[in-house]
Amino acid sequence: MEYEENVKNAKNIESAENVENVCAVIRAGRCMVKQYFDEIIIRERMEEKKKGFTDTYTGMYAGARRIEFQEVELFSGEKTLEPVWIRLPTGFTALEQEQAKRKYPSENRPQRIFADEENRVNFTFSAFRQRASQEQLKGTLIRYRALIKKLRQDAEILDTGSYSVEEGCGEWFSFRNDTLDEPVFNLLALMGRKQQLILCMCNCYGEEREDWEPIMHQVIQTIQEGKR
Repeated sequence: MEYEENVKNAKNIESAENVENVCAVIRAGRCMVKQYFDEIIIRERMEEKKKGFTDTYTGMYAGARRIEFQEVELFSGEKTLEPVWIRLPTGFTALEQEQAKRKYPSENRPQRIFADEENRVNFTFSAFRQRASQEQLKGTLIRYRALIKKLRQDAEILDTGSYSVEEGCGEWFSFRNDTLDEPVFNLLALMGRKQQLILCMCNCYGEEREDWEPIMHQVIQTIQEGKR
């Protein structure tokens, strides 16, 4: 009788433990479901909040961070170039000469380089006293793409397109390439204005592409030429 009683008690304990385990699984499942729907609600609220912030005048969002913009003059004091105005994110600053040399060792580095405080996002600009039609810009960027693929076998062309802008034209393409840290997203654009061409190169880490690519496109399309 004592043996049978012990077996019965052991089965009861095992059964109780199983019930507790099942309850624990149910509680965890409820928490996961709640967390999932909470995240959906947060994302929907954020997307709704972003709807009114779609350009460099209203401000834009990079993830959950609202970005403001300011007008910046490029190439002032350059005798052979027309002044260029562009709306850049507030807080982006021009790299000093030594910083620019470290980031772009080649002597053919961009003429103007702007970066955020963490140097994770960059906007660069170069100007050339030359005119070009939309078709000529397309042909030039085709050659650029071929050159990038030749120099960087790891480069992957992602997308191409055109800009419709007043008093000019524009073409662009995007690509990714690997670095020692992590993949980098690049947007290269060539803008034809009345008196000159503006070559724009913007980049950020690949994981931030979704946040920054729309901002890059908006910034590039704010380029204006001439004195104020």
